[in-house]
Amino acid sequence: MPNFDEFLFRAESERLDFKRDQYPFSGATDQGKAKLLKDILSMANSWRDERAYILVGIEATPGQPPKVVGI
Repeated sequence: MPNFDEFLFRAESERLDFKRDQYPFSGATDQGKAKLLKDILSMANSWRDERAYILVGIEATPGQPPKVVGI
């Protein structure tokens, strides 16, 4: 497993997804709760021979390195 800091030098891809905000759970609609499941299933159904990661609390702006904003 890569060191967390190593992820910050990579771009989003089929094996790495950055999410700025935490997934909604408490008080969220079913559609809101389904966002986590959709993201997990899309990574699980993509062909790869490496692990995939969803990192929450990371802001990804195109053309700039990812920034840790926390959750």
